[in-house]
Amino acid sequence: MFKRLIFACLTVLFMGPAMADETDPPSDAVIEMAIQKGAPQFNAGDIAGCAELYAFTAGKLLDRSPDDLPDASQAILAKALEQAEAADGPVDRAWALRYALDAAHAGVRAQRDGAPAPVVNEATLPEGFPGPGPIGLVVVKEYPAHRLARAEGGQRGAFGKLFRHITDNDIAMTAPVQMQLDDEGGRSGEMAFFYADPQLGQAGPDQDVEVVDAPPQRVISIGVRGAMNPLVVAQAAAALDQHLAARPDLAAAGPPRLMGYNSPMTPVMRRYWEIQQPVTPAE
Repeated sequence: MFKRLIFACLTVLFMGPAMADETDPPSDAVIEMAIQKGAPQFNAGDIAGCAELYAFTAGKLLDRSPDDLPDASQAILAKALEQAEAADGPVDRAWALRYALDAAHAGVRAQRDGAPAPVVNEATLPEGFPGPGPIGLVVVKEYPAHRLARAEGGQRGAFGKLFRHITDNDIAMTAPVQMQLDDEGGRSGEMAFFYADPQLGQAGPDQDVEVVDAPPQRVISIGVRGAMNPLVVAQAAAALDQHLAARPDLAAAGPPRLMGYNSPMTPVMRRYWEIQQPVTPAE
């Protein structure tokens, strides 16, 4: 019975009456229909059925490899299927796939329509910094020489140290805030605030904070919307890995980082952040 129900849902998804004359519905429409069917299933308690529907949709999109599905979105969906296989239960499985479908949908729309990132302008960018990139697409960014203050102590501890530093020194808050990741994509516990102008203050230690002058930097970056949880970070990092593997002219130059643009008061679904991988020209 369950299999017949899933088959019926998927028949409507990919061969519905509204699309009977079309050979291939666009990827964003496929994702929208999957979520429209999967979300009520999840809320009604059929969590396993929702996860099955999302997994089938992700696999179907990867099998089709349509022109309107960006490479980054393909990498995100492939990573989500791996996470779903390793998940402890249907709730974790469904959410891993839902995060990926949302990101893939945003990537399709950004590639096709040039949709802007949902950034809340809560603080100014440091001098010369590039603006936020599109959601779900990998882009190259160039950062000028800049000054930053960094601290250890986990997300809350490091933030408190950095906030006291800029308050005591009358330094304006900027966005983004940098959170260093380890080689596995987890947060290392180091956080940094960027100075608006590299001429402000001076480099060196200041109590629990170290002020550093950083050289110009090139990164590959992918924009993400919503929650900063480990599942989504891993999906975004996988998209960067795939992009870097296809770029023989670039090589990784240090661990990845997370760049957050919003305050904790911003509603989760309006938050925008990026995963970035520093790169250098390959030898």
